Amino acid sequence: MNGRTHVVYGIGLVFLVYVLIMYICWIKDTMNISPSFLAFFVGGTFGALFPDFDLFFGIGKHRNTLTHSSIFPVLVTFSYGFNDDVFARTLLMFICFGMATHLTFDLFISDVPEEYKSSIVKRWAYRIGAFLSGKVGGKFKGNGNEWANKHKREYLIVHAISCMICGILLAFAIYNEWVL
Repeated sequence: MNGRTHVVYGIGLVFLVYVLIMYICWIKDTMNISPSFLAFFVGGTFGALFPDFDLFFGIGKHRNTLTHSSIFPVLVTFSYGFNDDVFARTLLMFICFGMATHLTFDLFISDVPEEYKSSIVKRWAYRIGAFLSGKVGGKFKGNGNEWANKHKREYLIVHAISCMICGILLAFAIYNEWVL
């Protein structure tokens, strides 16, 4: 997938998280701490694009371990994520969710045969079928990525889940009133 696709799908899924959080804030009568739309949009977009920063800024090879992993979200979450700045925590929460969507969509191959390109449903049916049969898109490049290439599916799943866990931890750190 290219950057535009990652942003569109990433923002779409992160928007669902945003709506869910807004709904919970409304149900729990805590609208005073509801997330800002700016934090959602900037954080979701940045998170959806961050793994491809190696392409934009020439940081090593594409899909290097620094950008296509949960190293950044985990380090930032546990070093900065639990401070008193609610906007910064909210922004970081949506960055984590955006990165989780990017790494998840990297599980699916982007090259689709011509006969499947006529509709988005056919494209995704092909991609899901390919994923279920064990095919994973792309390659991790650079030294030290032999294990990641051999276990692409496991690598991406583990790091996508780690990013999602960081986002959930930040959500509960921001909205601790939700806990009973």
